[in-house]
Amino acid sequence: MPFWKTEVSSDVLEAFFLERYRAAYALEIAHFFDAVTQGKPVRTTVADGVKALELAEAATRSWREGRAVKLGEDAR
Repeated sequence: MPFWKTEVSSDVLEAFFLERYRAAYALEIAHFFDAVTQGKPVRTTVADGVKALELAEAATRSWREGRAVKLGEDAR
């Protein structure tokens, strides 16, 4: 997908972002490490990932079309 000047074209994080979520990332990495090394089940599922993708796609569509969209709404 091409990006235009009117679209988001940078992945630079806000200065506060990493500091704000540092503890959450550390817990996430520790959980993943336990799952891999000790065979513990993961807390998130493929279904969780699919829902996150649906939210991201709806947010992108809302931004592009300048309107509220409903989750599950077909792209026009």
